[in-house]
Amino acid sequence: MVAPMKAPLPVQTRGPLPARTDELPFPLDLRRDQTGALHAQLARQIREAVLSGLLPGGTPLPGTRTLARTLGVTRGVVEAAYAELL
Repeated sequence: MVAPMKAPLPVQTRGPLPARTDELPFPLDLRRDQTGALHAQLARQIREAVLSGLLPGGTPLPGTRTLARTLGVTRGVVEAAYAELL
């Protein structure tokens, strides 16, 4: 059986976003007291930033470890948010 062909990843023309959330082009505000899971909150906020034009499509996001450390959450939260966005 032959594996299906995958489209090549787009060439990144910009560098990654800064690691500090106060330097991101959009605010991130995760609240543990809300009913939504943290990863869902993060995915929703990133999606809204893309749709509103604050974060141009194709812009690389910070690495999972960097963003998790910055936000004070586990890496799994960021990984789950990124996976949801894919």
